[in-house]
Order: sequence, then structure tokens, then C-alpha cells
Amino acid sequence: MSQIFIFPAGPNADKHFQKSIVKGVQLEDVLLMIDDETTRDTLKQAYPDGVCYVWAGQHGDNLSRWIRMKPGDYALAYGYKSIRAVARIIVKYESSELGRVVWPDISFGDEDYSLLYFLSKPTYCSVSMDELAPYMGSMYMKLNSLPPERVELILSDYETLEEFMKEKFG
Repeated sequence: MSQIFIFPAGPNADKHFQKSIVKGVQLEDVLLMIDDETTRDTLKQAYPDGVCYVWAGQHGDNLSRWIRMKPGDYALAYGYKSIRAVARIIVKYESSELGRVVWPDISFGDEDYSLLYFLSKPTYCSVSMDELAPYMGSMYMKLNSLPPERVELILSDYETLEEFMKEKFG
């Protein structure tokens, strides 16, 4: 069964949300940084128009969640007390250098955004967490996944996660 991951994309991350989730990143720039042929082929197939959608996280608390991500899982962007975008995970890739390509303006120092996850073309929305609270809680300050009991609640009210996503986010 697919998992649901929520990543923070609020005021502190808004410029990165606009760059890599709304506008997207040129696939050719990304491919230059990826050595793995399978990942390269997956990305070429997923983004035939040459624009990819990607988010990145730091090690630490994010690592265990990032490791659990699988292709087909849902990724929801949280910010401004709402879900801003919904997509599916295509593939993940670890690379500090690629993190710098995706977000070249970031001051890296101690911040190493090397845990990347590539997403399907997002559905943009603005759904208040108040409306989603029974299913998702109310606030996300770091990458997280919905606990099994929340997923079970969704499945008790909606036949599938896909139905829930379509109903709530369009």
C-alpha cells in the first residue's frame, strides 16, 4: 500500500517550493549529476517535456523517513497551514552536488540537502489543515509520514488513498 509523506514548504522554504515544485528544474541539468543509469532512464521516461519536480531534505531526522519512501507513495507539500501541492514519488536519489543544482542559492555550510525525491507533476491546491485535521493532524515542521492509524481512518472513510486524494485535492 502507498504511504503518505508530508514535507514542509512554508514561508522559510517558499523560494525553493516555487523553483523546484511550481516552476520545476531542467531535466538536462539533473541528468548531468546522476551516474546511475536506471535512475537516469526513470527520470527521462517520467519527464518527457524536460522539466522535473523535486524536493530535497537534510540528513538527521529526515533520513529514516526518506529511506522508507517508495515509488508511487504520495508526497504532500505543507505550508501556510494548508496542503499546497500533491504528487507521487517517482524515484529518490542521494547527492549533495545534485542538491546544489536544484537549489543553487542555498548557503550550504552545515546544511546539506542531499536526500532528493523526484515527484510527478504536482496538483496545486490550498486545502486547510483544519479540513484535513481528522486525517492528517494540523502541522508539519519536518518531513513526516502519516502513521498507520491515520491511513486506516482514511481507508475507512474512502475506499482507496487515490479516492481520498482526488476528493480532497482535486
